[in-house]
Amino acid sequence: MSEQTLNLETEWEKIKEAFKDHFRPENVEIEGEVIEYSRNGEHLKIWRNGEVSGAMPLHENEYSEVKEIIFRDSEIELKSDNFSYIFRR
Repeated sequence: MSEQTLNLETEWEKIKEAFKDHFRPENVEIEGEVIEYSRNGEHLKIWRNGEVSGAMPLHENEYSEVKEIIFRDSEIELKSDNFSYIFRR
């Protein structure tokens, strides 16, 4: 997958498809306004309103006001006006 940048406010449907393409479908659950990836202690949950929670075996983070999601080969970058969080798989 080449880099793909999507806006959370305006490209929700594209984000859902990119999320399924990025992770194995059996590890992804999409229900309404929430996208969730979970596998072997890794967890990433994104709400359409910009809230995000992510966890790996050694850390856990929660953010709000995410505006942009950048999909790359082995990572997803979540960006707001104030921060950037990279979730690597």
